[in-house]
Amino acid sequence: MAIVYTMIDRLSKYLAVLGGACLILLVCVMFFVIISRKVFNYGAFGGPETAMMCQVGLTMLSGSYVLLKEEHIGVVILLERLNLRQRSRMLLASSLLGCLISVVMLAQSWVMTQSSLNNGLLTPDTGTPYVWLKMLFVLGFGSLTLQFVSQIRKHYLQAKFAH
Repeated sequence: MAIVYTMIDRLSKYLAVLGGACLILLVCVMFFVIISRKVFNYGAFGGPETAMMCQVGLTMLSGSYVLLKEEHIGVVILLERLNLRQRSRMLLASSLLGCLISVVMLAQSWVMTQSSLNNGLLTPDTGTPYVWLKMLFVLGFGSLTLQFVSQIRKHYLQAKFAH
């Protein structure tokens, strides 16, 4: 079973690399859009659309890695005052809630993706199918759900064996 959790962690790391690539692409696209508008007085075809897809990709693909490394924003004032067992139980409860929210968002993003696929919705500028953008939500919330499951296991074991 440990190999499954190792694979979940690796998936989060690989998706974070893709999220980093989205960040680099976002900077390049925004640079191109600004230069084309300010220097050449010409709007960049599909630039804002590509930037939006990069922002969604960065956010959705990197979320599970941020959870893995526990680098997300958190309020730790209360946690610092608790003993190890109480802290582990509180983190377990928050991970369970986070997992529940991720599952609901995964289900909703799947419905949204299916709707875009069935209706053949296209982006206004480039005519790209919206389904690719919506699939980033499915992939992001899916990996976030898996990472929450891994966190639940970790916090459960900490709470169980904490003294």
